[in-house]
Amino acid sequence: MDLDMLQADGLAIFDTTIETVLKWATSPQFYAQVAGIIVAVLLARVVARQLAKRVPLFSQEPVDGALLKVRQWVYACRDLLFAVCTVLALAIAIHGVLA
Repeated sequence: MDLDMLQADGLAIFDTTIETVLKWATSPQFYAQVAGIIVAVLLARVVARQLAKRVPLFSQEPVDGALLKVRQWVYACRDLLFAVCTVLALAIAIHGVLA
């Protein structure tokens, strides 16, 4: 194998890859997936904010009472609400886009 053959093989692979990406990027399913991701992230943001605001475990730091350590741990994890809601919303979006 010489350099010209390697270059020709590389260009053929590159051309095939570009064609595949362009076909994929112009398909309606691609746009449905992008829209599903955007809606899922926006919905997760709204749900996480509402949970953090309305659920006492996330909105008020516990200072005493039953199961204090558990409630403090849950309160400390309130910053993960958006991530958890995003994962759940994306899982639902996958089923919506594939249906």
